[in-house]
Amino acid sequence: MVHWIRARSSRAAAGLIRDVPTGYPHFRRNYLLGIANGLFFNAGLSFFSKTTIIPVFLASLNAPSVMISLTAHFETLGWHLPQLLAAVYIAHRPRTMPFYRAASFIRFVGLLLAILSAWLALKSVPAALGCFVLGYLLFAMAGGFSGIVFLELVAKTTPKERRGTYFGWRSITSGIAGLILGVSVIAPIFTGFGYPYSYVVSFTCGSILIGLSFVLLSRVKEPASTSIPQRRTVAEQMRTALAILRRDRIFRRFVLFRSLLMFCFAGMPFYMLFAKDNLGATDATMGTFISWEFAGLIVANLFWGVLSNRVGNRTVLRIACGLALLGSTTALCYAAHWFSLPSWAFGLIFFLNAAVDSGIGNGGINYALEIVPELDRPTYIGLMNTVIALVLLATAGVAASLRDLVGYEGLFGLASTVAFIGLLIIARLPEPRRTAPVPG
Repeated sequence: MVHWIRARSSRAAAGLIRDVPTGYPHFRRNYLLGIANGLFFNAGLSFFSKTTIIPVFLASLNAPSVMISLTAHFETLGWHLPQLLAAVYIAHRPRTMPFYRAASFIRFVGLLLAILSAWLALKSVPAALGCFVLGYLLFAMAGGFSGIVFLELVAKTTPKERRGTYFGWRSITSGIAGLILGVSVIAPIFTGFGYPYSYVVSFTCGSILIGLSFVLLSRVKEPASTSIPQRRTVAEQMRTALAILRRDRIFRRFVLFRSLLMFCFAGMPFYMLFAKDNLGATDATMGTFISWEFAGLIVANLFWGVLSNRVGNRTVLRIACGLALLGSTTALCYAAHWFSLPSWAFGLIFFLNAAVDSGIGNGGINYALEIVPELDRPTYIGLMNTVIALVLLATAGVAASLRDLVGYEGLFGLASTVAFIGLLIIARLPEPRRTAPVPG
């Protein structure tokens, strides 16, 4: 696979890389491997879709709403939550790739447990539920260690003027793959195989693609860091994190913005269940909705990358937050019966949610990388992501409770309110880009 990418690097360079920036050795190789990693990883995750496949699978195992909400968010929670602790072991090291390889092995073991859980679904529902939750949790939590390494690799191998298109191409290529997979592979899997074998096949396909993504990123040539902090204990790391939040007003407000948006993301696993409960959507509709998601990913990232490179990441975040308000308000209109449309039209919500997820995620990463100091970058990024994860952990429970207590109207209404407040906050944050960006 690596040889296939390298053989086509000259052709890809014409479209993806117009010139090689100075000070970034192996830029072309690392850039293409990073895009390929995103393609395979996100395509693989489409077989574990947190908005469709995982919620429906857990519901088939009679999982309570809180478990459905939390487990569907495991991948996001696990990627963010351990990063402040992971920075203790990673920040002072000039090279971090060994941590990525170790974490990737643990993550793949977790995926194998998820496959096993689908086999167990007919024999023992409690065993299947426990096996899936354990496996997916293992996959997710190890992602926190690989995630902070990944962000260090991006910072060290890609200049800020190229990060918009770097993440944009990762999203666009994986979006195209997911769009095709949703209609031509995932939908046939869930119509052609009986329960639970459709989940066995889906989880197996996803695991293979995700495993390939790990191999690809592990081939990146990582330069040694020249500016690294002194090694800290866990207690020292916590004191440093609290000091950062006290003294850095801009960073603190940005973390508040990212945290508030978690209320919007917390309700996403229930959109598919709402469509099944109220719009007549079926399991086969999951493939269609997944295609809607990836269509949103593709269309949005045609703009996100250019805006990030040429204008700034605050603009990306402002537009994405506006789309979050539009999507949640539209879902509220469905839930309140203010209009009635066929179930396929609800796919537009998945389209908007994917655009929001990509814009807030990629724009947020790039904005953070620009406003934090290089010397303490892992600690800043780890702190931000850990706070986000803790908020998402709490809001997942809130979202599940709202669904059970007041229904979907309360859930989608809260998401709309929070998106509006987020717009007010991001409008007051500065644009860190002080010089004209180099076209990327």
